[in-house]
Amino acid sequence: MTCRTCELLARRDRGEAPPWDAIVRTGFWDVVHCDRGAVVGWTILVIRRHVSAVADLTAAEAAAIGPLVHRVSGALTQVLGCESTYVVNFAEHPLHRHVHIHVIPRGPDLGPEFRGPGIFQLLNVDESRNVPEQQKNEFATQLRELLDDAAVGAKSELMAAEACRLEVALLDADVRRDPEQVGLLLHPDFAEFGSSGRVWSRADTIEALAGEQLAGEPSGTSPVKIADMQAAEIASGAFLVTYRSTRAGRTVLRSSMWVAHEGRLRIRWHQGTQGR
Repeated sequence: MTCRTCELLARRDRGEAPPWDAIVRTGFWDVVHCDRGAVVGWTILVIRRHVSAVADLTAAEAAAIGPLVHRVSGALTQVLGCESTYVVNFAEHPLHRHVHIHVIPRGPDLGPEFRGPGIFQLLNVDESRNVPEQQKNEFATQLRELLDDAAVGAKSELMAAEACRLEVALLDADVRRDPEQVGLLLHPDFAEFGSSGRVWSRADTIEALAGEQLAGEPSGTSPVKIADMQAAEIASGAFLVTYRSTRAGRTVLRSSMWVAHEGRLRIRWHQGTQGR
């Protein structure tokens, strides 16, 4: 079945979403106003890839959501004067089985029948009760202004997510065998301390990957399992990516340094350590 949430993500990627549906975009999460609801400020945080269960979030995605919920809740309190916010995730609707977090303002005048789970009576309402689009857009502008810090932080978060994406790309067999693609990803001063104990230069690495196998490494054509991947900005434009890879029954603890170079992230250093 079609994922309507993914369709809306694609609309944002194309730059075609209205202001209320693209309040802030971080590296992992989008902040949007709900489409059909009777509550001004009903905000939804949407993971920017298709994930159907919270347990399937990466560590970096999960780490980003707590601070974002906190910032959005604070901004809602400032904009609307709400007494508290409800924070809810179900992702059970057939068209929206995609992790999304509702952050709902609970105003002082909310009737008792709508408090707690009853608030969902005010979602997916008919058009006569739906918050008008202009009002949603005006709210989006106010919220965006208060989330400027989050928007500034979003650039760093987006780059961290990109470092993770590029790291995964370097484990792809088709990429590894293509010297041109590998050359675009490796910094001119790239070096690797391999899990075998060998130090690899940039030229060594490109040549070895083109041959599909690093000395002491299982075949590059074997599937790779990745676990516990995280990225942290340790200096402006420099990101440390750490994770555990398993290939052909062999586990390696890996760390990579990605740095901004000539307008893109490139891997400057990598180290693999034999895991248990």
